[in-house]
Amino acid sequence: MKAWTRRGSVLAAALLLAGRAARAAWPERPVRLIAPYAPGGVTDILARSLTQVLSPRLGQPVVIENRPGANTIVGTQAAAGAVPDGHSLLLTSGAGFVVNPLLYSRLPYDPSRDFSLLSIVAESPLIMVVDARSPLRTVDDFIAFARARPGGANYASVGQGSPVQLASEMFAMMTGLSMVHVPYGGSAPAQIALMAGDVQVMFDALGSASGPIRDGRLRALAVTGGERSEAFPNVPTMMEAGLPNYRVAAWFGIAAPRQVPAPVQERLREALAAAQGDGMLAGRLRDLGMVPQPPRDAAAVAAYLAEDHARWKRVIEERGLSLSPG
Repeated sequence: MKAWTRRGSVLAAALLLAGRAARAAWPERPVRLIAPYAPGGVTDILARSLTQVLSPRLGQPVVIENRPGANTIVGTQAAAGAVPDGHSLLLTSGAGFVVNPLLYSRLPYDPSRDFSLLSIVAESPLIMVVDARSPLRTVDDFIAFARARPGGANYASVGQGSPVQLASEMFAMMTGLSMVHVPYGGSAPAQIALMAGDVQVMFDALGSASGPIRDGRLRALAVTGGERSEAFPNVPTMMEAGLPNYRVAAWFGIAAPRQVPAPVQERLREALAAAQGDGMLAGRLRDLGMVPQPPRDAAAVAAYLAEDHARWKRVIEERGLSLSPG
């Protein structure tokens, strides 16, 4: 019995030393951050801002690899298949981590099986906008307008399965409205359609809508986050506008392949927590219309994911939304 105890102690010590060695050796070379978005957009700026403060804390460059396509599926699949040594990370989001598994009947990856979500870096509330020449000035005005035209109120989105579409469907579900979804290839063409009168409303990313709101082309009715936006303090939240349970924010975080050694994951969490405390990153995120997020431990990240999953599962199922694999 004592021999087995000694062997167990030796094994435990060996594993502890191996873990410490893995932690000490990592990272041995530049770290790749796969971003499943096209370069140049708000998400790409977020990634570059993060790498500027994360690289010094890892002691190695963090290099962004843009892998856009198929609602983030292309880049996420690439990250899932990466060697799990901690040198390949994924910039993920609610779209790729929560929504896609609910919308698609088949995916080449499974977030719960293939990844560890290490951190939630930022939230991006949306903003409900109409054409500035519209007589609609409040959320109640729009609800009355849409109810008078069953099936005649059109809303724009930046694509099927996007946070913009889901926020709109959640609004329709909670207000009992019937609206027609008109998807566009991005925020700019959707805004043009809104100003041309082809659609009557849009839930846009705050960063994308800020310019047209400030120059008087769009009118903001409400923001979808839990608090008013610093950029538009006079615009009420959706909850203040009469929908007490309406809170929507796209989120962005960092994930690693699940088989990355635990000591390396721990080191990554520590480095990300330090980066998230950097004032430069927080200021840059606010400039993008995002809300910097505090570091969360593994249990808090899991609880955040569970809440997001429950929210969108209900909307997707009740609205009968689905997408086919490409």
